Amino acid sequence: MKPFLNTTLILTVCFLFGCTPKEQTVRFLLFSDLHADSIADGRERLQTILQAGADQQVDFFVDLGDFAQPSSANEPLREMIAQASAPVYHAIGSQDLTKADKKEFAAFYGLPASHYYFDKGPFRFVVLDSNFFLDAEGNEQTYDHGNFDVAEIRHGRFSSEQQEWLTELLKNKKPIYVILSHAPINDRISTPNKNRDLHQIIKEAMNSGTRIAAVMAGYNHSDNYQVIDRINYYQLNSASYFWTGNDFINNKRYQNSDNNDPELPNQISYDTTLYALVEINSQGTITIKGMQGEFADPDTDLEQLRKRYPFPISSSIKDRELTY
Repeated sequence: MKPFLNTTLILTVCFLFGCTPKEQTVRFLLFSDLHADSIADGRERLQTILQAGADQQVDFFVDLGDFAQPSSANEPLREMIAQASAPVYHAIGSQDLTKADKKEFAAFYGLPASHYYFDKGPFRFVVLDSNFFLDAEGNEQTYDHGNFDVAEIRHGRFSSEQQEWLTELLKNKKPIYVILSHAPINDRISTPNKNRDLHQIIKEAMNSGTRIAAVMAGYNHSDNYQVIDRINYYQLNSASYFWTGNDFINNKRYQNSDNNDPELPNQISYDTTLYALVEINSQGTITIKGMQGEFADPDTDLEQLRKRYPFPISSSIKDRELTY
């Protein structure tokens, strides 16, 4: 009879005084758009990221894509990842696939698939694959060896098969979800456009009672946050630089660099490696600790540059506290 009496006592105490579930927390280091293949100090920036995570004793790292090609030249990066203080989870970025396909990237860096999920405590982190585009006939195609040089409105999409997979996954209301991808689902920042079907899937899941803490992405090299239909959309700045586009090319910017990458004149490096320390608790709070940096090229007309793009441009990541 003792187990019955103990259970009855617990239920009575909870009824009279209230019982709150024990708060559970995960801490991870989030970074994106390292672009190790097109910068001179990729290894040094990755080492800074991994050391910061070790110092902060994070539970894991998340790379939101455009990390480095799966090539023999990047074996040292893969070795650094293998020796990290905690697991490193990757989303595949578009620039990870200019000379490779998704299977090659997954095999090189140890991904189970191009989209997958992993669980940490009460949280389920869902890593999506944004590397699909529509061809001239409107057919869905996957990125493969740089075949995605198409208009902006046609690339950075999520496959229909993947959307069906996510719909089924979100029917399980037990976990608290964090959705991760390289390209943002809120592709037009404040109003989802080409990915509005995927936005609708997330919205309907939340309306049915599924807890989705945040949707996080990289790609734009922008520190940006929007709430759309109660969904926390967070975009993380690049670890390395802002890509200016052809209107702001400066061939003198890296004239002393040993790196001959043709994209260098389009880059304004950050003087600090950027990353975010993220803490999520099961009671509905997300704390983001960012970084302050400066643009390494003071000659760029930042006022004109900011007029060119629809999202914030900075060399930093803001501290934020989100609720869900």
